Amino acid sequence: MVGWLTDFDAPAVGVVRERRLDRRLIPRGVVPRTKIPLSALIAVTAGIGAAIVAIVSMIEPRWEAEPGAVVAPTISSSPPPPSRTPAPAAPAAPIESLLPDSCAEFFSARMEKRLESKDLKLYTPDSLAEDSLSIPAGRAAGTSDAQLSRMLAGVAETDCYWIHEGGPKVGGVLTTIGEGRDRQLALAQARLDKLGLTRVEEAGGIRFYEESADDAGMPMGESHFFKRGVWFATSWYGYGPRGYSVDMAKSVFSKG
Repeated sequence: MVGWLTDFDAPAVGVVRERRLDRRLIPRGVVPRTKIPLSALIAVTAGIGAAIVAIVSMIEPRWEAEPGAVVAPTISSSPPPPSRTPAPAAPAAPIESLLPDSCAEFFSARMEKRLESKDLKLYTPDSLAEDSLSIPAGRAAGTSDAQLSRMLAGVAETDCYWIHEGGPKVGGVLTTIGEGRDRQLALAQARLDKLGLTRVEEAGGIRFYEESADDAGMPMGESHFFKRGVWFATSWYGYGPRGYSVDMAKSVFSKG
């Protein structure tokens, strides 16, 4: 530090020689006092002060922020990591149909012979129309109850009709088969309970049935059989074959 100040002030040659002669007269072990010019001290002090001011000015005085001010977070120059888009939810799996394509496949050979012995012939809605036949007014496939009929329409898949050879007015067994969700079929069963049909457990399923007669004394009735999500709904008049609903269920589930 002293050498830097000496070089910076550059004294005259004569002065240097006098200093050298003076050093010879100084006893060993005694350090001579070097005189630092006042102007050099002022310059150094000013330089240090300016440097401190410059450093302080670069620091933001947070304690001087306005009341209520929120310090913004430091923004990183690196891009944010890509967000993961959640995979779309898988759609609900459709019900795998257990029902055959042909009405003839719903019935055992034994049931077919019994129905044919009563002069009943198997039709579909299309074949019924081809023979210029129609279901008589006041008769409905599956059920005569309007509310239950709407429920049945929501799950219906196949219609199979056994019609008397003498014409639809003589007799018929009108069946609608459908597959539904548990809630749909539970609502249908609740409606059948409310209508007062007899409930029985049969062949691994639940069957509801009723028998009565119309104003002309013709026997009529309904049978509703539920098993493994399938609803076999039958309304009949003139002749009601026993074991009809269970026979259909056995034909379907023996193949499923």
